Amino acid sequence: MYAQIALFVHAYAVWSVWRRTDTVTPVAVAGHSLGEFTAWVVSGTLEFTEGLRLVKRRAELMEDACRARPGAMAALLGLDAAQVHALCEATRGIVHPANFNAPGQIVVSGELEAVQAVVGAASTARGKARVLHVAGGFHSPLMAEAAQRFAAAVHAAFLRDPALPVIANATAEVVTTADGVRAAMHAQMLSPVRWEESLHRMWALGARTFVEVGAGTVLTGLVRRTLPEAELRTVGDAALLAEVVEA
Repeated sequence: MYAQIALFVHAYAVWSVWRRTDTVTPVAVAGHSLGEFTAWVVSGTLEFTEGLRLVKRRAELMEDACRARPGAMAALLGLDAAQVHALCEATRGIVHPANFNAPGQIVVSGELEAVQAVVGAASTARGKARVLHVAGGFHSPLMAEAAQRFAAAVHAAFLRDPALPVIANATAEVVTTADGVRAAMHAQMLSPVRWEESLHRMWALGARTFVEVGAGTVLTGLVRRTLPEAELRTVGDAALLAEVVEA
């Protein structure tokens, strides 16, 4: 619950500092899972305070869902989408692809025993697997009740048409209207994050430099695996520290 709020605020703070010195208008913006809410704010569709309210509600509901229906997630390496779908379909219980991150890196999510079974079966398909240290089975049917309750918060939110194109996690398509944002928010909690497709979509729009804004460099690594010709930059805590020193 607190991690989601902290990550959202941190990413927006880094963006705000970076934009003071880099005035290039992005071709498009996107965020991975929770990060999509930062993308909505920087695109102008949400005010920061409204985005914070939605993230807080999302965090509360997802924490409730984790307590009611415990789950897990695992990264599968070296397997393609068809192989991962086949492993999930052959496993008893709830387990589904949750993040299509990059070529050869797909995350599955669902009930603990089902995820563990897929992890065990991955080696027989000549892949590798690693259980992730997360609180629950996100982007899976275990979040169904949370998503249904979150819909009310999304419906009540004041949204504008984005001033920048946003690539939605659920569809990997460009969103340019407030109605499209609302639909994307409704779908996001249950749908897989189509990150690999999203990167290709931005490349097709003309993006050649990808800037990761926020904590860490995980997304930069995913861009490198997906679009090896892209120019990569990261903007994180160093930008915030420099701002503090100047102040």
